[in-house]
Parts: sequence; C-alpha cells; structure tokens
Amino acid sequence: MSVAQPSAASLLYLFADRSVEPDTLLSAGFAVPCTSSNVKRKDLAAQLFAISFWSLQDQGKVTLDLGGRTLAGIGRRQVTASLVPGTVVRKPPARPSPLAAAAASVQQMGPLPDLSQYQHLPGMEGMAEKMQEAAEQLAKLGISMPGQVPSEPVTPQPPADTGPPFILEDAILWQLQEAGGSAPVRDVIRSWFGRDEHEPWDSVIARVARELLEFGFGDPRTPAPGGSPFGASSAPVSPDCERRAELEGAATELLDRWIAFLGTEDGLGETLLERCGAAISSRRYDERAH
Repeated sequence: MSVAQPSAASLLYLFADRSVEPDTLLSAGFAVPCTSSNVKRKDLAAQLFAISFWSLQDQGKVTLDLGGRTLAGIGRRQVTASLVPGTVVRKPPARPSPLAAAAASVQQMGPLPDLSQYQHLPGMEGMAEKMQEAAEQLAKLGISMPGQVPSEPVTPQPPADTGPPFILEDAILWQLQEAGGSAPVRDVIRSWFGRDEHEPWDSVIARVARELLEFGFGDPRTPAPGGSPFGASSAPVSPDCERRAELEGAATELLDRWIAFLGTEDGLGETLLERCGAAISSRRYDERAH
C-alpha cells in the first residue's frame, strides 16, 4: 500500500540525523537511510515513541499533562496521556498465523542450492536428502519452497481492504482506550510491548520500518546496497532515496517544530522524551531476574 504522507515517526526515522545524537561507535548505531550518518539507536527509539505522542497532541487526539514531583520535591515527573473525547480509535489488525508467517518467510528465501556436489565433504553426507525431506514436510503444510510448484493449486485471493497503515500513533490510541482513556506514558509503552525483550529499542525501530514499507518506501525482498539494513536488522529493505528527497521539506518543517517542543520551558518535551526512553529500557529482558 502506498500513502502520500508518512507519519511523524516515519519522517523522523528517515531524517533521524536532524534530531538524534550521532553515534561514534560504528557497530552499534543506527544507519540513517540514504546517508552516511549513524545515530544512537536507543535515543532514536525513544524519540520515535515521543514524537508519536506529540503528533497525537498536535492533531488534537490526545492531551499530554506534566505531573509535579513528590511533596519532598524529589522523584521523576510523570507525563500522562489522555484521549480527547470523540477521537476515533482503530482496532489493531489481526496478526498472521504462525503458519502464514512461516510461509511468507520461506518465500523470501532464494532458490535451494544443489547440495549433491558437496556430498563428499565432511558433515555434508545425506544433506541433499535431508533438504528434500524438509521440503516434503513443508509441502504437506501447503508451503512451497521458492521455485517449487505447490502440490495443490492455490486459489488467488483478492487483497483485503485494510485501510491506512496501522501506525505507532494508532497503537498508542488503542492502548489508551484499553486503559480507560488515560494512562502514564510509561504504562502505555510497557503495555505496547506486552513482555520483556532482549533488545526492546530494536523492536520500536523495526515497527516504524514496517510502517515505511506499508507507506510504500522500499522493497522488503531486496537487500539494501552493501548489505546495510533499512532500519533495524529485523527489517532489511532498500529505501527509496528519491521519495525520501521529496519529503525533505515536510520533514524539515515537522522536525523544526519537534525540536522546539523538546526545548519548551515547562519541561514537557524533555520529560516526555525521558519517560519514553525509560519505559523502553524497562522492557529489556534481565536474565538475572528469571
């Protein structure tokens, strides 16, 4: 699906070097699409969530309220998000079944190599037969390997009319509705994850990368030039650099306002960003606690 205007988080993703601090560690940063810049991925993940909350307030769908400190004047301030009455909340799309997801992953693989010529190598004995057995087992589930004709004809189904992409902003609205219409930003983000993860920051970045695919930016089946992933390592696609250039004006206007919001005197922008980052980090899986 191709949509004319990506979300605020998608524009930030495409032009992350405008507001996210550069990363000098070559192996740990996030490579900004169509540039040679790298930014800190933890900071990027926090900004992706924070700009989504801010965008919803900018659209009049959510209000953001900055709470005070404790009576002793210590402790972190909280930011509470509340649905504006009358805001339309979309239900999250149904997740594909594990079998459908497996079939999609298999079809993104390249053609199976001919392993018979390697049978004489140590450890390769019978490998071709094992691969054939695996293909036969998948065929019983209705999954065909790339280049293989399915054993049963598949009736083409018309694409479902799913409407606009379900973006991170939609997910925030849904979580707020599930929470009764109002909740601290930290709770909204923690509920969005649902469980702890080893790299929660990458999950946020990959989520926005999928948004860009749904907006028509890039092909998930085509590796990015030089093997560099378009976004998190879990979402490798080739970015559309020409379309990115067309969005530079809109991104500049948006990000200038975003940066100004982060520096507001009341501290709402700064606190919102800090709370988003802390909420994401709190979802990191701690092996010592399990």
